[in-house]
Amino acid sequence: MCGRVAKTRRGGEYLEHIGWRESGIVLRFDDAPRYNVPPGTRQLMLHRFGDDAAPSADAVWWNYQPAWVAGKGRAYPNARAEKVLAGSGYYRAPWNARRRGIMPADGWYEWPEIDGAKRAHYITGCDRAPLWLATIALYVPGEPSDGPERGMAIITADAVGGMVDVHDRRPLVLRTADALAWLDPATSPELAGQLLRELARPAEEFEWWPVDPAVGNVRNQGAELVAPRP
Repeated sequence: MCGRVAKTRRGGEYLEHIGWRESGIVLRFDDAPRYNVPPGTRQLMLHRFGDDAAPSADAVWWNYQPAWVAGKGRAYPNARAEKVLAGSGYYRAPWNARRRGIMPADGWYEWPEIDGAKRAHYITGCDRAPLWLATIALYVPGEPSDGPERGMAIITADAVGGMVDVHDRRPLVLRTADALAWLDPATSPELAGQLLRELARPAEEFEWWPVDPAVGNVRNQGAELVAPRP
């Protein structure tokens, strides 16, 4: 987790749901719905770490690797909350610089092993509201985000409750008010850590079901990918 997400809304709809539609944000890229989004692509990220700390929405590379380790290993789409909050050198600079973002989505996919075979499942909120996935970012406003050295990672933690049945890790999803606090540059790293540890949405606010194995191929798109399968 989390290696594939679904975005069933256009970018402007996420801005409306989080209350930023009146902020004068203009999306400079086509953020159409996509039902099979992999890492290694540029995705909508909401943030407030520009010079004026104003609400911003940019297309940011979904994969993360600091420039100082380039060529020494692979990039990662996810960041373990334990390492982020412990001050790991891999994340220390952007964490201290409050480069916290939100990657909006509507659900994500997992492939739990059932009866000896992996079977694709889709996970989404019971209320079907947008999911605000907490991210940490190397992205610098005004610079191109065309690789992991200027990318972002979704922050994950151990799965809890019934969600353990589909994967041992989960993305940390925040409610709208907590997502806005997470994005606020006035929120200290200490308080931001508390938001992740204590206020991420619990397992009982999600549901999941098996879906078409065609989701395993990133070239496949369409609403049928999230439809329940027996």
